[in-house]
Amino acid sequence: MTIALILYIFLAIVLMVKLLLYGVRPTKTLAWLLAVFTIPIGGMLFYFILGRNKKKNKFYKLKETKDIKEYLKKN
Repeated sequence: MTIALILYIFLAIVLMVKLLLYGVRPTKTLAWLLAVFTIPIGGMLFYFILGRNKKKNKFYKLKETKDIKEYLKKN
């Protein structure tokens, strides 16, 4: 039980730091933090299943094409 609690606290702190550093919108970040700390295991599971930005990750996985290079030059 003690090891599980220590592991949960460690994961919650890591997730909290990640959300605070890379959170896009403050309201979304606060909502995820509340979910993680009020629903101990379920909040983390919900975040790992639903909370990550999959579109952003998919964009970075695309091969660099001429269109992507042009888009990146414009912005």
